[in-house]
Amino acid sequence: MSWNIHIIDDFLPKEVFNNIYENIGKLSFSPTKYSTPAKYDDHIFFSHSIDADDDFIKTVKENVRKKFFQEMKRINLAAWTLTNARTPAPHSDQEQFPEERHLIIYIKGDQEINSGTGFYIENKNKGYDLNTHIGFKKNRAVLFAAKNCMHSPLLWNSTSMGRYACLVWFESVDYHD
Repeated sequence: MSWNIHIIDDFLPKEVFNNIYENIGKLSFSPTKYSTPAKYDDHIFFSHSIDADDDFIKTVKENVRKKFFQEMKRINLAAWTLTNARTPAPHSDQEQFPEERHLIIYIKGDQEINSGTGFYIENKNKGYDLNTHIGFKKNRAVLFAAKNCMHSPLLWNSTSMGRYACLVWFESVDYHD
């Protein structure tokens, strides 16, 4: 297995991030269920769609280009999310495009060791083992190749109400100055 995971702190401009941070709790979220491998419960989270033409997406595109050197060609999904899963649910998200990338921008949550995202490898005997942990930090962006990338929110030991984040799934091409 080969992963391609990138992390950038202070991803969004401060004024954009602060506005989102202050207002994300005012959005209405709908439940979304994502099926995971049989050993795990279904991954349930709440989401609020973001239109691909939204000014926020323009800011994301600009920062993905400048900070990750990726060009966002087409968007598969963009949404604000709230997850509060207490049990890890390793899963690989549906891909629509070849070489699709998945971006998580952490917005609001506890900066506990267990509030970020875990990346898993298959253990032939017992399901999936946590291999890599990316900790939660406000305004941290995590970009990874979607193909066969098993991951899960890591909130199982958290006492918080959950974690707000932004997800953007997109077709990507490398960009070089």
